[in-house]
Amino acid sequence: VWHPTASVRSLYCPDAPWMSKCSLGARITNSVRTLFPTELARGKDVSRLLRSAVGPRIAALAPRLSILEEPAHLGLRSGGEVVRESLVILRDNPFRGEAARDCAMLATLCQTDPDTGRTPLSPLVARAAASAGLPPQGA
Repeated sequence: VWHPTASVRSLYCPDAPWMSKCSLGARITNSVRTLFPTELARGKDVSRLLRSAVGPRIAALAPRLSILEEPAHLGLRSGGEVVRESLVILRDNPFRGEAARDCAMLATLCQTDPDTGRTPLSPLVARAAASAGLPPQGA
């Protein structure tokens, strides 16, 4: 069974290694959400970067941070042209097994709580700052 994530265009299945991010030909927040070839290329570039010497350096600096890779995409062609509305990005699926319990979307972590005025990211940054001996603003 496939489920939507916080983004209506992204679907996941708890048993699948990949999620899918699809184009959606409907207006959401004043724009039609179709994928662009630059997004497809960027996803593959990030995957290549994470698999290079940079990946272990990032992991050493932030061992609990996981960056989702988007190493592949699919789409239909018509008359030799890519049909943008058919594009689908394959993305790592963090919603599997035990890893799903500690998974959060960055946009959610940055959302301000109307009661406290703080974000869920604030205590994480404060702990990182304290362990590095920095003020929170420096972290």
